[in-house]
Amino acid sequence: MRHYRGRLIGNVVATANGYPGLGSGVWNRNDQLVVTKANTWPTFATVPGAPTIGTATTTGTNSATVSFTAPVSNGGSPITTYTAVSTPGSIVGTLSQSDSGTITVNGLTAATSYTFVVYATNAVGNSLNSAASNQITTQPAFSIEYLVVAGGGGGGSSTGGPSRNPGAGGAGGVLNDSIISGWVYGSSYTVTVGGGGGDASGQNSSISGPGISITALGGGRGSQSGTAAALTGGSGGGGSQTHTDGAAGTPGQGNAGGSGVPYGQGGGGGKAAAASNTTGGAGGYFASFTNAGLPAGYYGGGGNRGGTNGTYDAGQPGGGGNSGACSTGQNGYANTGGGGGSTHQGCDGTAGTTGGSGVVIIRYNDSRGAATTTGTPTYTTPSGYRVYTFTGSGTINIP
Repeated sequence: MRHYRGRLIGNVVATANGYPGLGSGVWNRNDQLVVTKANTWPTFATVPGAPTIGTATTTGTNSATVSFTAPVSNGGSPITTYTAVSTPGSIVGTLSQSDSGTITVNGLTAATSYTFVVYATNAVGNSLNSAASNQITTQPAFSIEYLVVAGGGGGGSSTGGPSRNPGAGGAGGVLNDSIISGWVYGSSYTVTVGGGGGDASGQNSSISGPGISITALGGGRGSQSGTAAALTGGSGGGGSQTHTDGAAGTPGQGNAGGSGVPYGQGGGGGKAAAASNTTGGAGGYFASFTNAGLPAGYYGGGGNRGGTNGTYDAGQPGGGGNSGACSTGQNGYANTGGGGGSTHQGCDGTAGTTGGSGVVIIRYNDSRGAATTTGTPTYTTPSGYRVYTFTGSGTINIP
């Protein structure tokens, strides 16, 4: 039997749309027959039907998507929202629309298995849950290792008299670490590789993009004999016999330049001892890269006024001086961040040397796909890793 959920009505007067007029008392049988024949019994909204679950898909270390199909019935009231709920954790994602679609669920835990249900909501309330989705497992947490080496500082020019040798350039700043969180996969990051300074400080090298800003500072220019003091940088430029003090380096990236008495030397590379008065400083050693098919260390040595160059991996020079009489010092080696060497004393009017350009290396586990890049970095896959070596500026997008 059908029931009208309202007050009792009598003395019914038919209306144009078939609904009875309001009165008092009860309907008579004839009134009921009129309403039944016209099919104008009042209806009331209910909660929607349950959505039909689609496919759950892993989209990262902490996220997934869940597709669904809208229910046949909205319960007589428009659906406003769909909600996906995870098991375990009851982590939710929502989508504000009335039709079928895909919900993104964020805040999941890396390397964890999940299933999902979806329910619909209208003005009356929530539907029953859909069936459970297929099981997915979020991606494991990845670390992205990086090495950022800035351009080395140039050696100072020689002016002001034959006995006033200038200072050597400081090594480019060196940064080496891992990124566990903060990198946004699928986003493009800008890689800048700094050039070496020519009678000037080196240029910065960096990685920058959503949530990430890493900058190694260019090496400081060595003192220009008779005219200008050494400049600060990743490692400071060396002093001269006129401006005796070497410039300061940046903590965590490099060291101070050597004193100009009796010789002006460039500062050492990152995390290494500072230069002495007579030799350029050696660069740092980065063990985290030793098993990835990369050089055992990758760094710039400070430029040297004497016959011994600053070091860059396996004895290769990062930059150094020329011990011959009245001749220009050696430039820093390319892509080492090595400082330019000091000109030998007795070479008044000789131009300053050029520091070596920098380099940026990015490495991650090869269980994640290959990156999209610009700038033509060198790509290698040693020992289960993907390694991108930038010797010029470009971009990288890791999926």
